[in-house]
Amino acid sequence: MFAGHEVRVIETPGHAQVSLGCASFVVVYSFEPPFVIITIIVVVVVVKLKKCHTGHISFYFPGSGAIFTGDTLFSLSCGKLFEGTPEQMHSSLQRIMSLPDGTNVYCGHEYTLSNSKFALSIEPKNEALRSYAAHVAQLRNKGLPTIPTTLKTEKACNPFLRTSSTEIRQALDIPATMNEAEALGVIRRAKDNF
Repeated sequence: MFAGHEVRVIETPGHAQVSLGCASFVVVYSFEPPFVIITIIVVVVVVKLKKCHTGHISFYFPGSGAIFTGDTLFSLSCGKLFEGTPEQMHSSLQRIMSLPDGTNVYCGHEYTLSNSKFALSIEPKNEALRSYAAHVAQLRNKGLPTIPTTLKTEKACNPFLRTSSTEIRQALDIPATMNEAEALGVIRRAKDNF
C-alpha cells in the first residue's frame, strides 16, 4: 500500500511492468542481489509512445528537466524495431526531441560505448560526436556511467536523430529522396548488423 493505493510490481523476462492503483505515482525497481531496490517517483507528465522496441511510455519531469526513455531512446542509438515500424519509432523520437535541449535523458541500458563505435563508423567527420565518443570512452574506462546524457548532445551526435545528415546518408547509400523515417529504418538495420 502506498498513500492508500495498492501498488504491484510484476516481473517479466527482461522488463518490469507496473500496475498502479494511483495514476500519480510509478514504481521502478531493479534487482541487485541480494536486494530489490524499489523507488517511488511522483509522475508529472507521461509521454505515450507508439509500439516500436516493445510497447513503451516515457516519463518526463519538466520541473527536474529529466526524461526516462526506457528502451526507446538510448545515448547514440534507439531501441530495436521488434514490434513497430521505422515510422512509429521516428514519430516517438520526434516527440522526445520536442522537449528542451537541456533535458537530461535517462535510458534503460548503458550501451553508449558500443553505440559510439557504430555512430563513428557512419559519421566520422562529426566533431561533436568525436568529442563525445572520447568522453564516453574515458568515463567507461574509469567504470563510470555515461548516463544521463542531454537532448542537446543526442541531437548533435545520435545517428537516429540525424537522419538527414549528408555524411550518414552517403555512408549507408541512403537516397536523398528517402524520407527521414525510411532513413531511420536503414540506419537501424545497419546498426543491427554492425
